[in-house]
Amino acid sequence: RIFSNTDLEKAFAQFGTVLSATVFIDKVTQRSKCFGFVSFDKVESAQAAITKMNGAQLGGKTIKVQLKRENQQQMNGGGSSPASPSPATPNGITPTPLGSS
Repeated sequence: RIFSNTDLEKAFAQFGTVLSATVFIDKVTQRSKCFGFVSFDKVESAQAAITKMNGAQLGGKTIKVQLKRENQQQMNGGGSSPASPSPATPNGITPTPLGSS
């Protein structure tokens, strides 16, 4: 069974309003790339999810949950940082597996 966007959203909804939840799928194999993004409407929700879900089991794997990393454009001065979001920036976290199960 493929872990879906809906599965990811349901797993993180307990922490607050999920604006988006995306599991990245390999276009060739149609299998999960074992990472995704979840965005919340509030920083507090994202922080609670990080605290409670980091190291938890999800979809048969132990996951690592952290704030979304800055991309190259943001590091070069463009865009806003997820660590200090503006009201227009969703509060994103990145659940990724620590290892295979």
